Amino acid sequence: MKQLTLEDVVGSFDYNAVNTSEKFLNQSQGQEKLKGSVFDKKKAHVKNKPGHKRFADIRAMLPKQAKSAQELSSKEKIDPKFDMFIDYVTAIWRYNRSEKRDFSWDEAEALFKRHRDQGKSITMRILLEDGFEPQFVTQYLK
Repeated sequence: MKQLTLEDVVGSFDYNAVNTSEKFLNQSQGQEKLKGSVFDKKKAHVKNKPGHKRFADIRAMLPKQAKSAQELSSKEKIDPKFDMFIDYVTAIWRYNRSEKRDFSWDEAEALFKRHRDQGKSITMRILLEDGFEPQFVTQYLK
């Protein structure tokens, strides 16, 4: 009787088939590969203001997969594309709100959509304690 190996039981594992977040974000209909790197706290110029959470300002590319509620089908109740959209728009809103107090959420959404569709990077403010880490950081601002 042949002794079974792990490969016999579960089959061989194809590491190239693993769908990492970067692979997921870069797969799209005709979209060129986004440039940049995953947010790195060590490279970021972290700022501390009294009474505020620690934050870093960056420039990053926006993934085409991030979609607003209006851009998604109504059948999808929970969608990671919408969660991604909210994270990026919040970061855009925080940065612009620090510069201009009357900056609105709708303006942040419009900026997001314009920069995403044009493939341009945009400035954002990342709160380090929130856990959001953009995937395509192009510059760490001082």
